[in-house]
Amino acid sequence: MAEDDLLLDRLYRISGVLTDDPDSSSYMLVSRSLFHCDPEVRERAIFIGGLRWADPLILGCFIGMITTGMESVDDNRRLMVEALVSAALRGKIDVVSVESWLRGVLGSSDSDSLQGKAVYIGLLRIQGKMSVSDFASLDYDYVIVDSSMVS
Repeated sequence: MAEDDLLLDRLYRISGVLTDDPDSSSYMLVSRSLFHCDPEVRERAIFIGGLRWADPLILGCFIGMITTGMESVDDNRRLMVEALVSAALRGKIDVVSVESWLRGVLGSSDSDSLQGKAVYIGLLRIQGKMSVSDFASLDYDYVIVDSSMVS
């Protein structure tokens, strides 16, 4: 098995552990994997650190990565935005700060990109303009960004 496959296998095992208090070796592996050359490895690390753990340091890293354009894969940026919004709605990070940051990102995002659509949807969710069930059945292919809806 190739090294990347072994890493991905370890990450999949970690993602199956239901905890928001990871051990230090898992935390280090996930943190390092955010910067791996393989987009699938990064995606798994984003899922674990952002959605599963909702770790404030990792979420802060997402903000930096999106702001600086460090993550090249649009779907990974979408997942980062979704993790940030989810954490804000669960009270893990400050919702006002996330909303303010999303507003800034919306203005600089391509409205046809997954990132731009996720930012728009995130603002709708934070503002209470989208139900959980609507979000659960969302298909980004049909999302049209209307900035006037989130002003």
